[in-house]
This record gives sequence, structure tokens and C-alpha cells, in this order.
Amino acid sequence: MLCDLLEEAISMSERNEDPGREDYSYIWRGAIESHSQNEGRDLREHLVSAVRDASELIVSSNPALVRDVVRCLHYRTDKTTLRRWKVFDRIILHVMREYPDTVKDLIRDDLTDHAKFEDLRLSHEYRLLLKEMFQKLDSNDQQIILGWIEAGPDDVEGWTQRVTEAVGEVPSLEDIEKRKRSWQRDKLAVFYHSLPKPWANRYNAMVNELGPADHPEFSHYSMGVMRGPISPKGSANLAQMQVDELRQFLTDWKPTKEALGIAPSQEGTGARSVKWWRTILQSMRRLRRPSKDLAQPMSDHSCKGFEMRLGKRNRLHGLR
Repeated sequence: MLCDLLEEAISMSERNEDPGREDYSYIWRGAIESHSQNEGRDLREHLVSAVRDASELIVSSNPALVRDVVRCLHYRTDKTTLRRWKVFDRIILHVMREYPDTVKDLIRDDLTDHAKFEDLRLSHEYRLLLKEMFQKLDSNDQQIILGWIEAGPDDVEGWTQRVTEAVGEVPSLEDIEKRKRSWQRDKLAVFYHSLPKPWANRYNAMVNELGPADHPEFSHYSMGVMRGPISPKGSANLAQMQVDELRQFLTDWKPTKEALGIAPSQEGTGARSVKWWRTILQSMRRLRRPSKDLAQPMSDHSCKGFEMRLGKRNRLHGLR
């Protein structure tokens, strides 16, 4: 019943528009276990905790029921229809990690599934399971996983294109190789304590070169709560612009639609600009630049952001 309620709650979520299995749970529920990454803000999160706790309660009272619990999490009550959402796969990985003794074959199948190895939506629970169980896999299965890490990331072409679009030049072969080593370090950091000696030596060399991995058990780790609109450029980037550049940027830039509505906005640009506002004013006074150069784009595109930061008493009606 709890599984059905969770499935229905996700289906009714206003944010979910994906007809497939994507539930974006890796965003709104960072970890299936209790963790500071979990915000606990809505019904879906509370139902995930309830399904997890109920599963653990059943299995702790009778470990032989792990497979039955996994089956219940995997299929709907008709026992033939798969549950729609990815979060159930994550709960399964969590339960098997907590109670592995009678499902080692299932664990082996999941850990040696390349699709699950690459799936960022399952990555936290997969990585925790790998951390606990890598040493208990036979050597052939270990080599399968290490072979994937040896090969490097699958998205080299996509990463190269994204970097090229962002900085305006194609990354060098050295950059690509460094990114590969960084990716390998992050993967190995999850279970470094179980690595064979040659791999442990390679991992230590990567750490010496690149530094330790940050939160390697997560593919997405939040350092704090994001509030308010987002700017497409940081304060430092905006501050480095010449007046003409800034005027042109504020006039021409238009927001694009992103997943879940999380995207840079015109209001965010204005809010971000507050930090260097006085510097801009001082520069304009020194240059004796007419205020109208920036007044129109600022007032058209950024006033809402300024108002959010400055409050009603300091609303921006134009540069003076």
C-alpha cells in the first residue's frame, strides 16, 4: 500500500512531465538513507522514508523475506507490471545493501550491470552497495567493474562539445586525459579500501596529482539551499565587463527554459549585480558616462532582482 501511495504521489507531482521512468528523485531525495542531503519538504520524501522503513522492518524481523520485499518494490500488486519510478530501484539497492546475505546473486547482477554503473539517477545507492560488496565479488566480476573504470567516461564527445560551447575553444588532449583521470579517481574513491594493490597505487597517484575526491558517493551534492533567481553570469564576470559590454549583455540576453524551471533569469542577473553596484556607479562617475546607457536595459530586465535584494526603500527606477 505504501508503495502504491508513493507511486501515486510522484505521478501527481506537478514537476513530473516525463512519460518514462524519470522521477528526478536524485534531486528531491539525495539519499534513500537518512542524510543531510535530504530536505524532507514534501509528501514524496516522507513516503520514500515510510517505504524504506517498512521494508527494513519486514526484513529485520525475517531476513528470508528480502526477495519478497525486493519483488514488492519492483512490481505492482499484480506481480507482473513494473513500478514506474526510478526511486523504487534506489530503495531496492538500499535494502539489499542493508541485508545482503540472502541476495548476493541479485547484488552481483546489479553491480555488474553497466547501465546501472553509468546511471547517475541510481548512483548514490549503487556506489554505497559497491563500497560494501566489491570485496565480496569474485575476481572476474571485480575485473568487469575495474575494466569500465579503465575505459573512462562514456560521454567524452558530449563533454568536449559542452566545454567548447562554454569557453569557445576545443579542450586539448591533455585536458581530456586529465578529466578522464579525475573521473577515474572519483569512481575508485568509493571503494578504494577494497582495491587490488596495483589499482590502489594508481588511485593514490591520482589523489596526489588531483587532490581527493569531493563527496564521491554522490553524483550530485548540494552545499546549501538555492534561493531566488539565478544569474547567467557570476558577480565577478559581470564586474569585469566594460560599460558598453554590460549594456549590450543586459539588452540582448534572454532566458532559456531548463528542466524543472531551474534556469538563469533576468531577475537573477539583477540580483547578482547588487554586489558590484556601487563599483559600477563609481566607475560611471569617473568616466562621466551618461546614465541612460545602462538605465533602459537595467530597468527592463533586472529591476525585479534589485528590488528583491535592496527592498522596497531602495527600488531602482533608473541610474542617476
